[in-house]
Amino acid sequence: MEWGSSEVLVCWLRLLGWRVELNRHGELFVAVARRHEAGGHDLVAGAVASSLEELPLAIFSAACARLEEERAPVLAEAPELIVA
Repeated sequence: MEWGSSEVLVCWLRLLGWRVELNRHGELFVAVARRHEAGGHDLVAGAVASSLEELPLAIFSAACARLEEERAPVLAEAPELIVA
């Protein structure tokens, strides 16, 4: 895989604790990202793109959405932030 500006997003995921696999399946490019969470379970996000250039943004977006989905119940129970 060639290094491109969008590849930086994959680097960020790895720095944030995600294991990222990028593969080609026929005409499509496929990415799977996994992150081990406290409590012993893994978060898993997947993305498919028609070009290699689109894949890093697709998996970054999918991983962020999966993390937000996982954290939503915790955030809902948090006290509201009061800004003065």
